[in-house]
Amino acid sequence: MKRMTKLWPALLLAGTLAGCGGQQTKPETAPVEPVSEAEKAQGERNGLPIQSGDQASGVEVIPIQSDSGEAVGAGLSPDEMQAGAEQTDQDMQPDAPVIYFGFDSDQVDEQGRETIKYYAEKLLDEPNVRVRLEGHTDERGSPEYNLALGERRAKAVAQILELYGVTPDRIEIVSYGETKPAVDGNDEAAWAKNRRVEMVFIR
Repeated sequence: MKRMTKLWPALLLAGTLAGCGGQQTKPETAPVEPVSEAEKAQGERNGLPIQSGDQASGVEVIPIQSDSGEAVGAGLSPDEMQAGAEQTDQDMQPDAPVIYFGFDSDQVDEQGRETIKYYAEKLLDEPNVRVRLEGHTDERGSPEYNLALGERRAKAVAQILELYGVTPDRIEIVSYGETKPAVDGNDEAAWAKNRRVEMVFIR
């Protein structure tokens, strides 16, 4: 009798465990531990997309990468990324418009007139913008003669701008003569590129 008394608690425990064996229990979700600042810094140094506790939702965040494998915009603020985009846009902008001239001539041809007309309309749309007309020549002729020729070429462009409505106070004229060639060389191909007026816009 004493032996049965000792076995009763053991049998009761075994029956309880057997009854629980048929029930399905839903596993608890492990709580997400918040990530410390030190862990974030370590992860960023290793190039890993570390998430804080409130960000962990089963979605993996992977930085966009360029062809070289480097993360695009990594470590940059939104303002810095915008500045970078604006700089890229500026780098893609065309150079100053150029009007070309014949040998020893200050006459603007039809193509040059079309270019001047186009930019005159742009200037009328932008009243705060001025234009500097920089006259150039090829290397033939004396420095004094070429300075005067470069000035005549710039004045010829200015006259056409004024015909299309640009006021003289928005036009600046300067001549560099032969001192700033666009192309180095001693043949007609180079000289033709150097006989020019460049339109530089100033805000």
